[in-house]
Amino acid sequence: MHKRGIGSLSMVAVFVVGLSAPAQAATEVQRVTFKGAQVTSSFTISTNITCADTSDGIIIANGFLNGAEQVFASTGMPTFMSNGVTMDLSYFNSCTGTTIGFGSGGFPNALTPPNKKLDSAAMVGTGTVQDFGSGQTIPVSFNISFVGDGLTSQGKGNSKSRLVGSTGGPLQVTISHTANSNRSAIATGTMSIEGFAVNADFLFPFFNLNDNSQKSISKF
Repeated sequence: MHKRGIGSLSMVAVFVVGLSAPAQAATEVQRVTFKGAQVTSSFTISTNITCADTSDGIIIANGFLNGAEQVFASTGMPTFMSNGVTMDLSYFNSCTGTTIGFGSGGFPNALTPPNKKLDSAAMVGTGTVQDFGSGQTIPVSFNISFVGDGLTSQGKGNSKSRLVGSTGGPLQVTISHTANSNRSAIATGTMSIEGFAVNADFLFPFFNLNDNSQKSISKF
């Protein structure tokens, strides 16, 4: 009788210890972050020029400048960074007869992005724009400063989603955070197209900052 009593108590003790053991902690399987800045502006050009034969000519053009800087990081992957400006352009030069129906060009590392207060930014680049139709390329350059103007608009968001696996499988929880800031700007500077200095009117300059993060947690 005495031995059976001891065995019963031992079984109870093991059962109690099993109940009090801590549950397995959730494991973070991936974290993704993205930070980005954009500066955009459209422009129109109507400039009188002097042709090579000293006759009078004119340049008429319009287009868009779009600058972006991005930093992307993900668990287990190298951090990716990029910076550049693209120019979309429609263009006519009466001296050279050059006509660009719609062209585009890229300028790496040409953007100085705005700071968190969206006070200022800059685009400085030299390169070429190529017409999509004819394939013709022309040289362009720009040196433009942007100064924040007016109030800053800000937005934030948070979300949480759950993905349940098959019976007995893991539960995946994804938590996301987003934030963005926007502000209009005033743009001034110089541009050159096909070797001719042009006077551009910059329309609707705009700053934008994005900050996104996301993490996934698996619970077993």
